[in-house]
Amino acid sequence: MGSILASVVEGVGSMALYRCLTRQGGTRSAAGRRRSSAGPPGSVDERLRTSDPHIHAVGDAVEKVDGLTAETTLVPLANTANRQGRVLADVLTGRPGEDRPVLGTAIVGVFGLQVASTGWNEKRLRAVDLADLELAYAPAFGSAKDPVNMLGYVDQNTLTGVTPTVQWHELADAMAAGASLIDVRGPAEFAAGAIPGAVNIPVDELRDRLDELPEGALIVHCAVGVRGHIAAWILAEHGRAVRNLDGGYRTWAAGVASQAG
Repeated sequence: MGSILASVVEGVGSMALYRCLTRQGGTRSAAGRRRSSAGPPGSVDERLRTSDPHIHAVGDAVEKVDGLTAETTLVPLANTANRQGRVLADVLTGRPGEDRPVLGTAIVGVFGLQVASTGWNEKRLRAVDLADLELAYAPAFGSAKDPVNMLGYVDQNTLTGVTPTVQWHELADAMAAGASLIDVRGPAEFAAGAIPGAVNIPVDELRDRLDELPEGALIVHCAVGVRGHIAAWILAEHGRAVRNLDGGYRTWAAGVASQAG
């Protein structure tokens, strides 16, 4: 098999490159999945080889495999970097060794508190993931219609354009541009407080009062969004251009109050 000669070729940021040769030439790494030579800097295969099979790379700047999606990602953590060093040592000495997928587990201390995370953080969660999460159900612990799943459904509708929306701080400009605002709450709710310029047509009466709707673009809203979503679907089925006010009247009222304060 021949002995292995390994030396650090170059340090690139938080990545160390190693040139490894056998006396017969080439590398003793077993054949495996390879990254494209056109891949991003830091691309390696599961044996930590770069596009040059004689050069391996380990460290923070080397790409990892996401343990949740199997996609390549960057996880600049000391634990994973050190483990790559151990795997590379095994590879260079002919022992079994393969880089494993990572979750990205980290912890920091902040003002006397300990903050830890593992897996994807909030920014990386996509709507489809929230909607498809299988969550534990029992009345004492969670609803059969878990709020996390419901949030995912809402995000899916928004991202796919199924239910176009407008935010509370965008409402004034949308109305100034010609959109008409339809309040689909009940008459008592409307009388207790309404957005200036809104026309009240309760959602249960909407199909029978379509001829009362103004021409042009419409924005619908209820108290928090559910009835507005239903109204938007009804109007869209009748060929109207319509958006739902995210968060409904309550979010609009809270936003306006925060600006006034």
